[in-house]
Amino acid sequence: MFDKMKNAASNLGDVGKMGDLKQYVDDISFPATKEEIIGHLRANGAQEDLIGKLREVGQEHFTSQSDLLTSFMGKR
Repeated sequence: MFDKMKNAASNLGDVGKMGDLKQYVDDISFPATKEEIIGHLRANGAQEDLIGKLREVGQEHFTSQSDLLTSFMGKR
């Protein structure tokens, strides 16, 4: 039971990060590579912890914003 609660709390942090990511990627043209997206995040002042979490995503190419956000949430 504790593990389920811990996982749920962890996921809430990820949801917050997804919201943070979404505010920076609304104006990106897709398809885009991870490095293009990271460059865009840096140019727009995103925090390094958010960029680090994006680096953890195994996917290197994204066809849409939805594709990016889905991959970002499943990065574990």
